[in-house]
Amino acid sequence: MHTAQAMDSGRRGRDLAVIESPGRLMGLAAPLVGGVVIAAGGQAALLLIAVGLTLAALVPARRIRRNETIS
Repeated sequence: MHTAQAMDSGRRGRDLAVIESPGRLMGLAAPLVGGVVIAAGGQAALLLIAVGLTLAALVPARRIRRNETIS
């Protein structure tokens, strides 16, 4: 089922804005944050942060995958 179909038609625009806004804001903030991290700690610091975030994202992804196979 598409996300828009699962939402109440009266609130669909607001609900989609709430879902989409954080990603769009991160897209705007990422270059600034990356520049600050590189200026403060160099490219190695940026790499370590990226690896840490990637590993942290694997935890919920594995849980979701595990729940899908069980049910």
